[in-house]
Amino acid sequence: MTDYTQISCVTTRDAFEDAFYVIAQALKVADFAPDILRQAMKQVQTDINKENTEPFRIAYANVRDLMCADNAYKGPFSASPDLVRKLTPDNVRNYYKKRFTPANTVITVIGNLPIERVRKTLELQLQHDFDRPAARAPFWPQGDAVFETARVSRRAATKTSLIVAGFAAPALGDADYPAHCVLSAIIGGGKASRLFRTIRDTFGVGYSVGAQSQHLAHQSQMLAYVEYDPTRTGADNKPIDGPSIEKLLVDTVQSVNTTAPTQQEIDRAKHYAVGNHLLAHQRTRDRAAYLARYELLGVGYAFDKELPKRIDAVTAEDVARVAKRYLGKYILSIVEPQ
Repeated sequence: MTDYTQISCVTTRDAFEDAFYVIAQALKVADFAPDILRQAMKQVQTDINKENTEPFRIAYANVRDLMCADNAYKGPFSASPDLVRKLTPDNVRNYYKKRFTPANTVITVIGNLPIERVRKTLELQLQHDFDRPAARAPFWPQGDAVFETARVSRRAATKTSLIVAGFAAPALGDADYPAHCVLSAIIGGGKASRLFRTIRDTFGVGYSVGAQSQHLAHQSQMLAYVEYDPTRTGADNKPIDGPSIEKLLVDTVQSVNTTAPTQQEIDRAKHYAVGNHLLAHQRTRDRAAYLARYELLGVGYAFDKELPKRIDAVTAEDVARVAKRYLGKYILSIVEPQ
């Protein structure tokens, strides 16, 4: 993940102290022996291969490459193969000491444990050998992403075609974030969304149709997508025309600016957004991760509990304002079969 690194452990109540000892050792005195580094590099190479072969990851990387400024969000989220091959234990060790610092670390514990027991364990394990100075914060551009509408196409070893329209979205801490959650659900959340009803139900196109938002700490994106078989016909029994589907995808997203959502659409989208938020908290590991993420990225751990209320308070005017702000320019990214 570009915004943060997550270290997690699921354990029993009785083994909590032992489990946290392992995590504390990783934070303080991680081992970067050559054989360990080689094993890690193989895992990174596997992720690089996925980035270059999975259609959605290819399309998303193309969107970021054209939408984002010269920062860590630009291009693939996986590492460069050339840079990985050149890594040495000293390179990794220096980065570890610079970034894995107390100021950059948030620890959350979810479970049936007395708070004093947790506090005592954390103080015992982290009060020594973990006093590295905070690193200088990286530069990030302020304000909305600045880019021009563009189209990029790539071929991959796939049997289906994937069209992704990427639109800028508010960062996690932006005041418009809750309204954008509702907007995204109106556009592509579930079978009652505009994308599904238009592209799938009316035109009979697409194995997978929808929209998802990647809300990051800074420049974020909403990705509207349709995956279809270019050898099949649509609801009119005519061959599927790629450029027509591209236009249909973008027009359906931007229809929110020309045909205002009904109150019924807004209410459904609110329930959908809140429901997804709650479903993402079913596992103990995920509940801990969300609290740490929100605290680390500056919105505070209480944001996790407040978000459903903020979504419920979104008005039709909020949706219209956010749609006008973000649904103008876009990056169209197409991945087609070889």
